[in-house]
Amino acid sequence: MTDDNDDGEVSVKFNSYQAGSGNAGDVLVPGDDETTIDEVNERTFGGFGGSNAGDDILEATDYDMLTVEGHVNLAGNSTAEVEDEDDVGTLSLEERSTENVQVWRAPASTYNDDIDDLEDDETAPVYDLIEAGNITQTDEAAIDDVNDDIIIQVEASGLEGVFTDGSGNLDTSSYGSASGAEDTGAVFQHALEDDDPGANVDTSGTDIDALSSGDYKVIYDEANDTHFVAIDGNALESAFSIEDEDEYAANFTVYDQNSDLVDDDDDSEVANDSVQFVDADATLNNDDDISLQAASGQQIFGTTNVAPSSEVTIRLRSQSSSSPFLLQPETAVTENGTFTATADLSDRSPGTNFTAQARIDGSNVGDDIDGTLVEGEVATVSISDQESDGSEVVVDNVQLSAGGFIVIHDDSLLEGEVAGSVVGSSEYLEEGSHEDITITLDEPMDEDFTAVAMPHLDTNGNEAYDFPGADDPYTSGDGPVTDSANVTVTSEEEPTATEEPTETETEPPETEEQTEETTTMDSGTDEAETTEASGPGFTAAIALIALVAAALLAVRRDN
Repeated sequence: MTDDNDDGEVSVKFNSYQAGSGNAGDVLVPGDDETTIDEVNERTFGGFGGSNAGDDILEATDYDMLTVEGHVNLAGNSTAEVEDEDDVGTLSLEERSTENVQVWRAPASTYNDDIDDLEDDETAPVYDLIEAGNITQTDEAAIDDVNDDIIIQVEASGLEGVFTDGSGNLDTSSYGSASGAEDTGAVFQHALEDDDPGANVDTSGTDIDALSSGDYKVIYDEANDTHFVAIDGNALESAFSIEDEDEYAANFTVYDQNSDLVDDDDDSEVANDSVQFVDADATLNNDDDISLQAASGQQIFGTTNVAPSSEVTIRLRSQSSSSPFLLQPETAVTENGTFTATADLSDRSPGTNFTAQARIDGSNVGDDIDGTLVEGEVATVSISDQESDGSEVVVDNVQLSAGGFIVIHDDSLLEGEVAGSVVGSSEYLEEGSHEDITITLDEPMDEDFTAVAMPHLDTNGNEAYDFPGADDPYTSGDGPVTDSANVTVTSEEEPTATEEPTETETEPPETEEQTEETTTMDSGTDEAETTEASGPGFTAAIALIALVAAALLAVRRDN
């Protein structure tokens, strides 16, 4: 071994996956450009030597390692006396594991714009997209007119040594060809399996290699024992013939028979997650006709099932030859699947009819909606069926061109009682769009009821709800703007007089939010620990100081 720049240090990489293969040149390679390995010899112990890579992996334990100056033959090296404690280091190997699989999705352009040209270990852009909300965890993804891109995250340690080239650098180009069924001799398989393929159809799954190499990218985060398989959504739908409501499991398996990556006494390690594919859809204004003012700042609200952060264009096309226009305000899908675009209609004429259409990734998505430009103030409101303890209701979304209130009416409104049907009202809301508005009812309801949400103006400008007498409702067409929903009133059962609550110490159940936090990897751990680590890979370093009596640190990464 030669210290090429004479700085007193040399570095090597040690591949513990290849350590029993008998090919010493694959086990030990230079760790930097300033180190040259002149010759590597391997001494055979027990069954080591001449095996296939991965067959005779070193046991997970600590190994003493000795560094000496000059050439020492194998026999002499095995009996050499330690004269200085700095001559000895420790190689610490820990058990590897297969932990988890998580499916994520991203807007249709993400793979080709941000991922496909990344280096094999260039993980920072992936974490940046997660942090920005462009990549989100999901159990549903859109196909057909819009194909969400798919990212499968695999948490499994000790695989880096399988994917290293002759220089000890990470190389995932063979990931697809290395994946396969157990009877092919593959050590692992990454496959997508249709959960309901139909009668007389093999359900063993389709290997990731069914995709062309340019349609997916494998990115390794060695610091977190994680890799991401990012897939172009268009290619995935075509290669796997995915249809509406098909549910697929993303399976990652490490076999127990074809390598020592899994202990011989254990079964193959399997981790998976499922995703259902649905035809892309979008709905404008709850599928109702739209009334907009002939003014600036007009908002069009919608919902969609495509990936959050997808860009949405609302195409507004005039149907009147006397006031022609084509406007295309743009916006983006929020985390909860809503979007709101703002248009300037101040130069348009009241009374003009138009159509509104949502466009995503260059395609029309959902039905077009008829609309009319009006004089005066306009509003929209949306409320969904929900459960409540009877003291409050939640309104999904409201848009108010001039600010105001949301008033909640009960079933008696449907029988003609207006003022007497009011059961609650919101605080004053500024003009614009508001989401998830919680409204406390005047009196708690003790049985199920129909909640009718009705936006009201603040006609006297005092920011207090004063109807009747002031603060009339927003209107559209023949009457007030409203939306209704069924509210199911629930109550917690209290202990009877003869029953005393028992106190037990239990761990709180893990919530979905907590689960997502644990599966979202923290890019802040990119600096690898340099004392010990787990899993086969080129991650050990041997440092020789001035080539004499050097301290040796053989490192294997944690996790």
